[in-house]
Amino acid sequence: METAEVVRKIDEYLGKAEEENKYSIAGLALALDTDLDTLKLYERGLPREPEEGEAEADLYDGALSWAVKKARMAVLKWLTENSGSSRQSKDIFLMKNWFGYTDKQEKETAPVQLDLGEIEELGR
Repeated sequence: METAEVVRKIDEYLGKAEEENKYSIAGLALALDTDLDTLKLYERGLPREPEEGEAEADLYDGALSWAVKKARMAVLKWLTENSGSSRQSKDIFLMKNWFGYTDKQEKETAPVQLDLGEIEELGR
């Protein structure tokens, strides 16, 4: 599919998604008449898989990459602004798997200082 057609279909999808207040990665892929793997290729700016010996840089299409990234950001924006308690688990799953979010806990620990006398006492 030519870049101009992909961009046109993305714009159509985003317009419809805004009207219906429903965005999804799967909906984006379906609007492009493609699958999720191809959508990831498009996001990397590749209109197709490189053939053996062919460099990705030779295929790179910045307009294609930006169009898909813009659409993904619209989906992410919708998820973060419209997440409700009834959909929270699904939204968290999508954000982790499609948008790189992770669970992260930071713990601060104080250094423990023991002198040799205390260590000998503990060993008895």
